[in-house]
Amino acid sequence: MVNKILVIDDDKDLCALIKKYGEQEGYAVQSAYTGSQGLLKVKSDNYHLIILDIMLPEINGFNVLSEIRKSDAAPILMLTAKDIRVAWT
Repeated sequence: MVNKILVIDDDKDLCALIKKYGEQEGYAVQSAYTGSQGLLKVKSDNYHLIILDIMLPEINGFNVLSEIRKSDAAPILMLTAKDIRVAWT
């Protein structure tokens, strides 16, 4: 069984780079370029890792994360170019 990674990021070049290196390591890598597309893919398949951008078109990454967590416990790596401060409780 091949481990699957979903990259949800609007930067298509970055998605292609992650796909290239992920596949070299034996992972099946899929991409979604909007929050809505990402949510549809998460609902239709099982992923071993989700790489999620914060600044996405349509639905931001924090809202996508919240929706994913309602039904999926896959590890999620948050990806951003912004300097953010988040208080975890």
